[in-house]
Amino acid sequence: MIERAYLDTISGTSRGILPSAARSAFWAASHVYRGVIARKNLQYDVRVTSGEIGRAPVPVVSVGNLTAGGTGKTPVVGHLAQLMTSWGYRVGLISRGYSSRGNSLSESDAGNDEKRVLRTICPQVPHWQHRDRVAAAKHACQVAELDVLILDDGFQHRRLHRDVNIVLIDATNPWGYGHLLPRGLLREPLSSLRRADIVLLTRCDAVSQDDVSNIKKTIALHHQTVPILETSFPVVGLRNAHGQTQPVESLALNRVGAFCGIGNPVAFRKTLSASGFEPAWLKEFGDHHAYTALDLARLIDQLRDEPVDAVLCTLKDLVKIERTTLGETPLWSVEIGTTFSQEPEEVIRALRNVLPERGSVAA
Repeated sequence: MIERAYLDTISGTSRGILPSAARSAFWAASHVYRGVIARKNLQYDVRVTSGEIGRAPVPVVSVGNLTAGGTGKTPVVGHLAQLMTSWGYRVGLISRGYSSRGNSLSESDAGNDEKRVLRTICPQVPHWQHRDRVAAAKHACQVAELDVLILDDGFQHRRLHRDVNIVLIDATNPWGYGHLLPRGLLREPLSSLRRADIVLLTRCDAVSQDDVSNIKKTIALHHQTVPILETSFPVVGLRNAHGQTQPVESLALNRVGAFCGIGNPVAFRKTLSASGFEPAWLKEFGDHHAYTALDLARLIDQLRDEPVDAVLCTLKDLVKIERTTLGETPLWSVEIGTTFSQEPEEVIRALRNVLPERGSVAA
């Protein structure tokens, strides 16, 4: 798999002449990338100061990251949407829609896997996907009565003004192997953290407290006053393609297999392990993988070679497969929750400060 080979190369797992040569080439390219990013950010710094960026008619909460790959944006976006909805606010979602089949401004479009996941998590929250997020934000506010927008994966998309900038950092790989793309996974240098209003450290339960402390120290070097909150994504249940759910304990003593097509498959394995599952096998596909009949046939072949009682995947995978079984074997996705190690007062305060008064919200 190309994606796995690339990660093995930049992480240093792959050794030899060819991987070393590739790392050297990536290192040179990363310096070009650094220059492009520096110029882009300088231009936006000027535009932000002069007020020359797009604005939505309602407050915008951006959820983004510094590194490419999965940091947990989707469960956090779902959590924030549910939280503000529970307060009585009308929430809308805006995203780029990478790998989406369409690029219209219609909220009813199926969208990509992340839109389908969020529709499952918070079905009452409308979601617009378009490469032009300024246009999407303005359109959303024209066609729906909204009080707030959440901009998914918005940290680098500076064309749209945001009132709260939340940055996620995955504690299991916080700095993307220590280099900018393509030598590493950093989308921006760490100095860009100065734009963050809040930093959420995700998957803190998968690393030691010493690791968490060291990450916080590094963040403080670039933004001394930014609030840093520790979060984790525990498995809270199992869901199949028909929407049926069951507790994790129902499969506790069963032999399971697993597969995923996400940006951080290592984190998925750790999540399963933390929930008591040690898969007999785990097949990895590329991020946003579009499953084909051949892919499913190969998984069924795997089941014939190494039978299990159930197969587990992520919800991001299940929404693209829409099957309750692989062959005769039950297929379940793991439902992920978002928990904070302490009361998220800074998040609540930041949101409350930009949201309209409750009295202005329709019942």
